[in-house]
Amino acid sequence: MKKKQKTHSLLYQRKKWIIFGLLFSCFGSRYFLEYMRIPFYGFTWILFGCMLFYLFVHIKPCQDMQKRNWLIFYSVVFSAGMIAGYHIKTSFNLYNGTRLENHITEYSFKDLWVFFILILVSLLIFQALTQLFGSCASQIQLTIQTGIFNKKKWILVSGILLLLWIPYLLTYYPGIILGDSIGSIHQAIGTASWNNHHPLLYTFFISICLNIGTFIKDVTFGCCIYTVIQMVYIALCLGYFICWLWNKGMPIKAGWVMVAFYGLSPFFACNSIAMWKDPIFSATICVWTLVIFDFVLSEGAVFNRNFLIKNLWMIFAVCFVRNNGIYIVCFLELSLLLTVFIKRKGSLFPKLKKVAANMGIIVFTIYIITGPIYQNLNLNGEPVESLGIFLNQMASVVSYNGNMSDFDREFMEHLLPLDRYEDTYRPCVVDLLKWDDEFSQDYLNTHIDDFWKTYFSMLVKNPRLYIEAWELNTFGYWAVNYWELNFDRENIKKGNLGDIKSSWGTSTGIVPDNLLDTVIKNSEDIFPLNDASVALAVISWLILFCYIIVFIKGNLYMNLALAPSAGLILTLLIGTPYAYWQRYGLAMYYLIPFYIFIIIFLMREDKN
Repeated sequence: MKKKQKTHSLLYQRKKWIIFGLLFSCFGSRYFLEYMRIPFYGFTWILFGCMLFYLFVHIKPCQDMQKRNWLIFYSVVFSAGMIAGYHIKTSFNLYNGTRLENHITEYSFKDLWVFFILILVSLLIFQALTQLFGSCASQIQLTIQTGIFNKKKWILVSGILLLLWIPYLLTYYPGIILGDSIGSIHQAIGTASWNNHHPLLYTFFISICLNIGTFIKDVTFGCCIYTVIQMVYIALCLGYFICWLWNKGMPIKAGWVMVAFYGLSPFFACNSIAMWKDPIFSATICVWTLVIFDFVLSEGAVFNRNFLIKNLWMIFAVCFVRNNGIYIVCFLELSLLLTVFIKRKGSLFPKLKKVAANMGIIVFTIYIITGPIYQNLNLNGEPVESLGIFLNQMASVVSYNGNMSDFDREFMEHLLPLDRYEDTYRPCVVDLLKWDDEFSQDYLNTHIDDFWKTYFSMLVKNPRLYIEAWELNTFGYWAVNYWELNFDRENIKKGNLGDIKSSWGTSTGIVPDNLLDTVIKNSEDIFPLNDASVALAVISWLILFCYIIVFIKGNLYMNLALAPSAGLILTLLIGTPYAYWQRYGLAMYYLIPFYIFIIIFLMREDKN
């Protein structure tokens, strides 16, 4: 009798659990789809609801307290990001769109209880993902070898990538010349004064290429020399990456899939021939990440002269090819110091101290060069370039008639007449404000201290306007529910392609040409400039998920390999002038396979 009662009780509990699961799946899918901004149809609701119910029934609750807590933390942050992104309304006219086209809608009590539903749904999905990665890890035999051994294979893979990109170079000869390119070219040919608006080392490299090209043929050929060198460098970096993964035990087929991923995608091909500082910078970040990973993996065994030289080259390239590189290096240095402090008794402690000290000296040297020395030589670029988001936050206060003191009004009036802010303020980009004819660059350059005083003064009085202005200026890098950005094909076109045909562009003497036109008449259709790739927001959350796995597995040293990527994200969230531009996060695109690898590696770690 007691057995029968116990069986009935268990059946009753199971029925209640199933009913709860059905209700959870129904409401969870309903609001998850709504807040992810996925078009709501009965079919999608049923499909996603069935998936949630399947996970609800089959995913076992996590028994590991540390793992559960970290996944809860990730789910909370992810859900908060979803709700914030849901309230951003945009016409996707990000560059010219006014505050009527790009704004934040009001929050309501509904957001609060939906927030808890989203946490539960997200937690279930992320638990399933960790189990999936764990299952994949159990089927892959990884090794702990560092670097690469087969240099012939490295050259072969790099050569294949280069060959796949050459048709793009011939179609858009001498490479894709953009607005930023022309600025550097004018400095290189002596028609504009040199400054660090675009890094001086990068401009000096362009100058060498143009001088060689002019000596051999003309300035157009010089641009081609630059493009070919850039293509070779990126191909070598990505080829090294693929061989590096092979050396870690990645399946050969997966490596050839990566070759197709980098070589056949117009997105990567066009970036390889674009005369921007971003491709070289991003490829360097990619290899630097691998060097750091090998240092951690070998427990410092690779700490020798060769490692120091490679690390030094990577740091100098990152810092002197793009101006925000110094901040990424500083973030890695901070991560190193924190790791040294936390893991004082770890086996890597002595060598981590040496690396931290070495990097600290390098960072200080670079700061002296790009700071006081550049300033004394009058080579610094305009401060406004690094103040974009902060300036836009202040402009939003004026535009929306926020609270300001007399000092605040006076300072903002000196920058731009107060009645002009409503017309010039663009929530998603600062360019139209800072390049306005009436905006006083000179006043800003000579009153930086007053700028920060005014900034914090207005922040205290208008915290909500500041937060909303920040959201609108950065949402492309964190709002994962803006799935439309996965189909944004304007990466190259945003760079002002038409400038080369303007008087500013033609005065450089560069004559673009389609060298394939006589062979393939529709070559521009076969090798297009426009191509979409996964949204940067998705990759940002993937990187954060990598950090969560690092903390779950307790391998704190591995956070160092993720630090360059995390530092890059932080520079986008703090200093980007534009709400969404893929080129700013190109390194993250290159490293997508690495993020997947490090999750599998950490999942596999306790099994090896």
